[in-house]
Amino acid sequence: DVGAAYSLLGVVLGNLGRYDEALGAHFAALSIRESALGQENQDVATSWEHIAVSYLYKGSADCAKLGIPFARKALRLRKKGFGAASTKVGHLMGHLGTMYGKVGRYLDSMACFGTSLPVLESLLGESHPSYALVMYDLGTLLRRLGRYRDALRMFAKAHAIYYRAMGPGNPLTQEMAMAVQEEIPRARAA
Repeated sequence: DVGAAYSLLGVVLGNLGRYDEALGAHFAALSIRESALGQENQDVATSWEHIAVSYLYKGSADCAKLGIPFARKALRLRKKGFGAASTKVGHLMGHLGTMYGKVGRYLDSMACFGTSLPVLESLLGESHPSYALVMYDLGTLLRRLGRYRDALRMFAKAHAIYYRAMGPGNPLTQEMAMAVQEEIPRARAA
């Protein structure tokens, strides 16, 4: 269907770092899906989630703030369709935690990570790369809060999981290794 094609185009553009174009494709998919399926459909939730994540990946706090309402809408439908203990909810809660952290809503951020990690661990296992990514994002929040020892622990765990799952040549494995090395002096000084 045309909505799915726009959605896929948005994902590809996002993977290429072309977030503004990705957002245009995701908004086109959303418009088509809402018209054809109504607002209480999981495909519509997918479009909302893709829009939220595209805003998040643009990087700024202002963009993350724009993504939060879309993530919250998607989360409501994901919980309704899949239950609170689903990988879709676990991943989305991790993204929402990162968004809240970027805009300074640290308690909301911690609550999201506190929900996301146990759900993903129980459904995917603690050796899954998706679990490691959320753990890494939590480490980033902990660093921002000045909790350097906790951040180092999260970064080190995430790196170990990602290294085993994806190998040393993976760009995210390398980014996580760098985060561990950068955090060691801060943790020692804390």
